[in-house]
Amino acid sequence: MKKEKSFLIENIKTREDDLMNYFSKDRFEWNLEAAKITCVELKRGISKGNEFDVYKTLSESLLWICITDEWLFKNFSGYKERKANEKVENLFSSLRYAFNSMKHNKLIFKFTQTEGGFELPCEFPIEIKPITFKWNSFESDKNDYESQIKNYEKYLVGKDILPTIELALDFLQNEYFVTRK
Repeated sequence: MKKEKSFLIENIKTREDDLMNYFSKDRFEWNLEAAKITCVELKRGISKGNEFDVYKTLSESLLWICITDEWLFKNFSGYKERKANEKVENLFSSLRYAFNSMKHNKLIFKFTQTEGGFELPCEFPIEIKPITFKWNSFESDKNDYESQIKNYEKYLVGKDILPTIELALDFLQNEYFVTRK
């Protein structure tokens, strides 16, 4: 009787592992798709100059990027090494700090500054610059994440939000292809 239970437990454990691998791949795909959708919505919010839409979709983009990054780190061997490129690692560290600040910082609306768009009064010839939102410097509480703060200030402050989000998504998309092999 004891051997039967052992066999049954072993069989269930193997089936659970198979299911976990199956769902892990789907989860990565779903996370990535969610991140891409929020990025499209972020572009739309930026093009309209709608600060609330940018705030909402930037928060969602950061959520999906950070969740996927953390999940890959915990579940795929070699991810840490592939991400070890200083530029990529610093980008993700910066985005994690931005995400944590969006969750906890009360001065959240100081994250972005806008440039471009149509303004009155205007002079002719009219030059309408595209609307951009930039990562803004803000006063932060000094905490245990000094490297994230330094990376945020060095790699994000003053840069357009959209290209930095797209860079992170490009890296995650490449990881998707690496993990599918």
